[in-house]
Amino acid sequence: MRASWPARITICLIAVTLSLLQAVPADPADLNKEIIFHIASQQLESALLDFSRQADVQVAVASDAVRNVEVQGIQGKLTASKALDLLLRGSGLSYSLRGGTVMVTRVVGTDDGLARGDATRH
Repeated sequence: MRASWPARITICLIAVTLSLLQAVPADPADLNKEIIFHIASQQLESALLDFSRQADVQVAVASDAVRNVEVQGIQGKLTASKALDLLLRGSGLSYSLRGGTVMVTRVVGTDDGLARGDATRH
């Protein structure tokens, strides 16, 4: 038995609404939520992808800003903002929130994109 036309429209609307809810970026307040992170020492680009998945936040960064930058991993229960601080430490990058997206950008005045600290460029 086929569903009636209005029932099919309702089912489609519910499916679209559920998919949109999953695509909504995280609230900026979510950066204060504590999360157990497991991010290995690796290229910053990969580390930010891991961070994004584990913190359930959208991260935007220019790939040339993170190319060939190695970072130390982070393990343990941290706020998302603290985890970002640790990942970006010494990279010459910082982050800001725009809407629900974490925007990673270069810090003005750093030499070749690197500041003093733990990140290294290869």
